[in-house]
Amino acid sequence: MAGMTITDNLSLSVNFPPDGSSAFLKYLLSPGPINLVLTQPQKVGAILDQLVPCGLTFTTPVKLGVTAEELAIQPGLQGFIGINTGTLFDPKTDDFGVAVAIPPGQAYVSAGIKASLNAGLTNQSGDLQFGFGAGTGVTLTNYRLFDANTKVISAVQTLFQQFVIPADLQDVENMTPNTVATVEGSGSLKFSANANLAAVTNPLATLDLLSVATLSIKPGASLALGVGVTLTGGYQVRVRRLDGRKFQLGYETKRGEQLAVTASAGSGLTAGVGGFDLLASLLKAISADPAVDKDTFGQQTGLSDGEITAISAAVKAGIDRSLSLSLSSEINLSAGSAAAFSYEIDLDALDDDGKQAVHAALGGDLEGLEGSDHPGVTRLTSVFSSLRDGRHVLKINLLGIFNFGSVTELLKNGRLIVDRETGSITVADQATARRIGFTSDNFAQDGSKLRTVLASGVTMTAGYTVGGVIPNDPSFGCSCWSFEFHQKTNQQNIQFYLHVAQALQLMSAADASAKLTSVGLVPNDGFGPSTLHADSSYAGAAFEGMFLQGDGDPKQPRSRPDYENVGRAALASLLPPDDPVSPIRRVPLTDDALWQKLTNLLSAEAMKQELTDLGITDNPAALGAVVDDVLLIFWWAGAMSAMANALGNLSQFLKGNPKPDPQNNTFKKLRQALADAMVSVSNDAKPSFGEPWGLLVMAQASGLNDATTVTAVSPKLSFVVHRP
Repeated sequence: MAGMTITDNLSLSVNFPPDGSSAFLKYLLSPGPINLVLTQPQKVGAILDQLVPCGLTFTTPVKLGVTAEELAIQPGLQGFIGINTGTLFDPKTDDFGVAVAIPPGQAYVSAGIKASLNAGLTNQSGDLQFGFGAGTGVTLTNYRLFDANTKVISAVQTLFQQFVIPADLQDVENMTPNTVATVEGSGSLKFSANANLAAVTNPLATLDLLSVATLSIKPGASLALGVGVTLTGGYQVRVRRLDGRKFQLGYETKRGEQLAVTASAGSGLTAGVGGFDLLASLLKAISADPAVDKDTFGQQTGLSDGEITAISAAVKAGIDRSLSLSLSSEINLSAGSAAAFSYEIDLDALDDDGKQAVHAALGGDLEGLEGSDHPGVTRLTSVFSSLRDGRHVLKINLLGIFNFGSVTELLKNGRLIVDRETGSITVADQATARRIGFTSDNFAQDGSKLRTVLASGVTMTAGYTVGGVIPNDPSFGCSCWSFEFHQKTNQQNIQFYLHVAQALQLMSAADASAKLTSVGLVPNDGFGPSTLHADSSYAGAAFEGMFLQGDGDPKQPRSRPDYENVGRAALASLLPPDDPVSPIRRVPLTDDALWQKLTNLLSAEAMKQELTDLGITDNPAALGAVVDDVLLIFWWAGAMSAMANALGNLSQFLKGNPKPDPQNNTFKKLRQALADAMVSVSNDAKPSFGEPWGLLVMAQASGLNDATTVTAVSPKLSFVVHRP
């Protein structure tokens, strides 16, 4: 049996054999003694409050493994000795959560060792691998709780004499209560589990809606599917022994870094790309009359086998993307406050399947713990729980559904289009699909163009509802959203995310400032990958408020100047404060007289000349930005006021004719006028209408009767705020 020696090359020198439970006995492959040198001298007879944290040098190589070398500790400075009082894993100083309170009069002494995994390992061959990548570095750390008056020499000796690498259940059983063992590095956690994805249909009207088909769609359905998940990046495996025969097993994400998420869905765990099963499950979830098999679906829609295969593959890609975004959000929102996964395990209650599941989890395979329930295993936290419990949404947009009634008929007469960025699935009539633009394999050519069309679809749906074309069912609603992704995120992007939340009145300026301050000094482009998702839903009062106002019966149409004021205020609130062009753009948005002058001109060159003559600016970039702002708001205000006037006239008619004859010529003329007023919204919608400004003007026009959620996700700063 190899002995161990710890010295500080001055007064400290202890020799001892490893305990029977020590990793330096159980997993040691290299012969000869293990000699450790502390880089800072310790006082003879000192107690723990006099311990000097220091580095730890190995004088000879150490090899560890079960039957062959898996971990190697090289000679040199490869470790450390530390001490914690008050809090262990303090979020202010530790890369990994979750904090553990330390009782008064006690202290955790820690010993950490850096090692490297054998480059020849595979995912299945390393019992000491923990899911980390072959050839990478890992840090093994033990934390042991001592009374504060314990002698330093005694504490350090005990740490190494009973040093644990928690590779199997026996290792965990041998840990004493309150001992913590961690292994951290970079690798992959994998599992498969069953999810319930809320399949939310978003029915939207398009042009030429003069009669409404009976809708054959299901509200509030869910899509049950199997999901294979891989999370890749830096994480820590943490085992904390509790009293009795229980312990906690946790997987902590590294603060400030992002785990890459890959999720693959199927109606069963073995469903493949292009298979009809997943598409069939989706249709069953949202349609009241789904096709029962591929042949029937083909006959009903007129689609060929090749077209159905392409649609199925696109649907799978959309669902995979939606799942990945959902998991990424959960991981980043919980980072620093909760483990990505944690379990409390009762060793006495485990059956054989449970023991195998825990052992696999220690190797980085969480399928047994996430995919099944076991006696003796209690899930404490899991980023997959929200998917398991149906708390994430897959949006299925049905553009033109009111014309056809069923999803099958809409597909027969239109196109299925998937947004690669958000994973949303859209079924649109042919004319609308051409406006969106799509590839041969059923993906949107431009996700922002798709979101612009959806935003205009909400406006038209609201108009048709207020005009009585679509029955005003209290349970009916529709939605649109804005999405932004940055692979390399800078502070200006983060400021904009916070600015959007403020503009939508979901966050105070003080809260936004506090969140920005909390991230401290981050290098430019140092926030990592990020997403901003702002989602707004409208119904009932929100529909009416967009177009009509006042206390009269009927209410009066809103005016163009009213809409212009809404658009101006919305844009002014969104302008980035640190953009040098923003002060210039803000002038006409806040100066009524100048705004009137520019909207009287409307010619781009004439407006630029006016701004130059007034001495406001001659900067070409600023002039172009101001002109674009004016034209955007002027277009939107004109389109909305035209719809409002048409709706006002229709409301006046309906007041005197509450149950009009559909063939009444006056009624038909008024409804046609409403459809004509929608042409500008449909055909001339500007790209900004699908961005945060579009959501903001719609929310403001509705009197903030919208339901809006803003979710920003990045490794450094994540938040979610909402208006129910």
